[in-house]
Amino acid sequence: MTRALPTGIVTFLFTDIEGSSRLWERAPDDMRDALARHDALCRDVVARHNGVVFKTVGDAICSAFTHPNEALNAAIDAQRALSNHVWPRAIERLRVRMALHSGECTQRDGDYFGATLNRVARLSSLAYGEQILVSTATAALLRDVLSENVALRELGAHRLKDLAQPEPTFQVIAEGLRSDFPALPSLDARPNNLPSQISSFVGRACELKDVTTSLEEARLLTIVGPGGIGKTRLGSQVAAEVLGDGYPGGAWFIDLTAVRRPDSIAGAVAAELSVRELPSEPVETTLIAYLRGRRLLLILDNAEHVLTEVAAFAKSILSKCPGVRILATSREPLHVVGERVYRLGALEDASSLFLERARASAPSLTFGKDELEEVAALCLRLEGIPLAIELVCARLSSMPFSQILGRLTSTLSLTSKDSSEIARHRTLREMVRWSYEMLSRSEKRTLEVMSAFRGGCTVTALEAVATDVTGVDEQLDALVDKSLIQVDTVEERASVPIAGGRCRVCTRAVLRRRRFGYA
Repeated sequence: MTRALPTGIVTFLFTDIEGSSRLWERAPDDMRDALARHDALCRDVVARHNGVVFKTVGDAICSAFTHPNEALNAAIDAQRALSNHVWPRAIERLRVRMALHSGECTQRDGDYFGATLNRVARLSSLAYGEQILVSTATAALLRDVLSENVALRELGAHRLKDLAQPEPTFQVIAEGLRSDFPALPSLDARPNNLPSQISSFVGRACELKDVTTSLEEARLLTIVGPGGIGKTRLGSQVAAEVLGDGYPGGAWFIDLTAVRRPDSIAGAVAAELSVRELPSEPVETTLIAYLRGRRLLLILDNAEHVLTEVAAFAKSILSKCPGVRILATSREPLHVVGERVYRLGALEDASSLFLERARASAPSLTFGKDELEEVAALCLRLEGIPLAIELVCARLSSMPFSQILGRLTSTLSLTSKDSSEIARHRTLREMVRWSYEMLSRSEKRTLEVMSAFRGGCTVTALEAVATDVTGVDEQLDALVDKSLIQVDTVEERASVPIAGGRCRVCTRAVLRRRRFGYA
């Protein structure tokens, strides 16, 4: 009989084989048999302690428990069983890292989703083979139920790759388990200034993988997308993922939001790297001398308002410092030779982000089946824009979900309660205004004309209306670059397609300009 998945506060046990890729290359046949035995041992132990294996990813096993002490005992017994088993000579032994973390999460189609899962996965990747790590949340639940021969050793506060605030991490000490390990290779052990995040990183798993892979192939990668789509958060998360993997000089985040003078870009980068300016030479010269022999990653965030200058700076650094890579975020590409552009679209699993932020804003709030369908419909209405979802969820602390559905006549009216947020991210109206004000006169006029079309238009229709616009094709190219319109590859039956599709205006630009008539 299959055991039902635990609900409520769930304790998760994640396991992963250390160095499995190397073992597969060295002895593929033996590793195939060893992995089968590993899976059988772990599944047996999980079942004996009333847990449920709900997913396997490669050689990683994900299991869930109702009671944290059962999860802990399962981890201890699994490590003992793996240690005592006689493995093939070519394998010697399988060293498995394990982690425990407890919390609430969303359950759907026999699987779990949410920040709790992300957290335990991050903790597991931090452990060494044969080590069991325990999060602060699970340690608190275990405090009064630990056996006399089991202890939790505090390893200090560590910041994981999810960029959350550092929190105490614990190691399980028990008879028969190895207890001596090096210091944990957390973010704090590697040179970086990546900003800590108060909220969890939800979704974007595919985008995270794609951008990480692209960064391996290109020395200049720009994440492009409209305001509020999550470029900064994705860029920071990518940096956390690759930190230490080929970047001994670290990863350095430079927020260009406050940079107003073009010649201040090199100074902003130098300040974050603690490079002292010399009175006898330009700061860019000093910076290049510092970077020339180092391998590190620079994250140039919010580059759109100094785009030309950032492009020149990136070109100069990359041509003279072969060990440096640059990850930029902007509403349009830098247009530098060799640049790889990644266009970030709407969040696919927007409902998961909504539920995660809703719990943070109103912890007692619950969603039944009907409400979950309404959440999905609302996220679709919000176009999967993370900023819009965050602003809606912030209202749940003072307004029931049902009232929000009825009162949300326009997403532009949403306002952030976070007074520390930059002005253009506090309301969607300001976000749109910021993008619009950076356009040229011809680009503004093209966007105004396009707002007369409902749902989009072909270039032929636009040219028929925009008689006062010179070079419509060039204006469309510029607006696509600036993430204000997008090309839809679905052809319109009664119209002439352009480039294999019709040109559709991003809702954030067209519909709002039509309704609010920004001048």
